[in-house]
Amino acid sequence: MGAIVGVLRAGMVHIDDAADGSRLYNKGCSGTNQPGGGLLLDPIEALYLLTSDRLEVRDSAGRSLAMGELLAVTGGATAGAARKEVEYLVYRELRERGFVVRVSRGTFHFLLYARGERPPRGSVSAGVLVASERDPIDSERLVALAATLRGAAALPAAYIAIVDEEGDVTFYNVDEPEPKGSVAPLPSPPPAVGTLLTDRVVVSEASAVERLQAQGWYGRALAGEVVLSLLEALYLQQEGWLSVHLPRSPRSLGRKALYERAAARQPDLALRLAAYRALRERGLVIKTGFKYGTHFRGYDDDPEHCHAQYLIHVLRHDERLEWSAISRAVRLAHGVRKEMLFLRVRPRSLQWVRLRRMRP
Repeated sequence: MGAIVGVLRAGMVHIDDAADGSRLYNKGCSGTNQPGGGLLLDPIEALYLLTSDRLEVRDSAGRSLAMGELLAVTGGATAGAARKEVEYLVYRELRERGFVVRVSRGTFHFLLYARGERPPRGSVSAGVLVASERDPIDSERLVALAATLRGAAALPAAYIAIVDEEGDVTFYNVDEPEPKGSVAPLPSPPPAVGTLLTDRVVVSEASAVERLQAQGWYGRALAGEVVLSLLEALYLQQEGWLSVHLPRSPRSLGRKALYERAAARQPDLALRLAAYRALRERGLVIKTGFKYGTHFRGYDDDPEHCHAQYLIHVLRHDERLEWSAISRAVRLAHGVRKEMLFLRVRPRSLQWVRLRRMRP
């Protein structure tokens, strides 16, 4: 089939000939059919057809436009042209994988149709957000993408497509997980008694050691004692399961005093404590994620007899993330057979996001 001619007008490419428009639409569902015939193409669709030698794009003066010229004209400023280039690379990747792709100007840049389905009445299988590796993403937007999978207008899946400096595309599946474990809360007091060190609390009494280890796997057992992190100690104290004392002092340390000592050692304590509490309330055993470069690792049962199922990174409500950091975290989690969860902490709520590398 020879190249069909389209004309760029008002930022869109118009195929005025009805027969030419039908030929393009019937092979890949590119563009939008127009009343009375013809086809209207988004610049991204036109770029793909142009670089596939199926379309020639001309300006209003009849001059043929090369790919770079079409990018510059439709993108406007340099930044706009760069954005179009990134979108085009993802669109091309998806089309070459056999997907029917529609340009969207809502939450997502593109909508994918289920195999065998076609617009306008076919079923949408996923929304795709496009970003450059240099584009940071707000935690709020990340959460909003996951939220598109619930509600009356829910999509079956949400993908993020990241274009790196060489033009390669990495896809992530984003959703809202429901992490759960099988660990019951500790029984009612009397509380264990612990001694505060610099950034640890040590519990020595044998029955308390057994209770903390056998019914929640708190801390680390050493020489018949349990060594708790300040985060664990704060949580246990606030739940009434631990009384904390200074060395050789009969008086217990109040919650405020312990919190202030812990906060001096760990500036993001409030964020971590809110996340730790939420995870424990879901029946998970929570240990530090330091060795994996994240905040926590989560077990759904006894850590001595199972591997951690989750790596959990805690986000401020106003945090911005770099895709390079997300890429490292997701790849590491996959490499050690764990799920990478992000937990966004807001003043009155917690929001979950799971990212998994995938191939659409």
